[in-house]
Amino acid sequence: MIKSAVSSMKKVGALLALASGLVLTSTSTPALAANPTSGGGTGKVTFVEVRDGILLVGINGVGTAFAYSVPAPSPCQSWVQSADALKRFQSHAEAALLSGKQLGIAYNICDPDGQKIKHIWALSIGG
Repeated sequence: MIKSAVSSMKKVGALLALASGLVLTSTSTPALAANPTSGGGTGKVTFVEVRDGILLVGINGVGTAFAYSVPAPSPCQSWVQSADALKRFQSHAEAALLSGKQLGIAYNICDPDGQKIKHIWALSIGG
């Protein structure tokens, strides 16, 4: 009886894992399709600027990356971050700038009119 219960639990666990994987795949696939190009890197922060709901971060070896809490340029509109996310990115970038530490960045690239905008989706101090 105990073996039967354990076997049933394993089957339920496997089904839950499979269902979770399907949910994650189905919710992330459209985002991946809309954002086919991504990149990342690590470097010293050269500047941090916020203006009109747009965060700009300059990173040696990476270039300038952006985060938007206002409508982003077409066709990048789906990449708008919350104001809280923008503040969090700004805080990380400024901390790295002031401490002289490396800043690791992950970004998606949107290419309206050949501009190759690097849109921040993750930052980490120390690379």
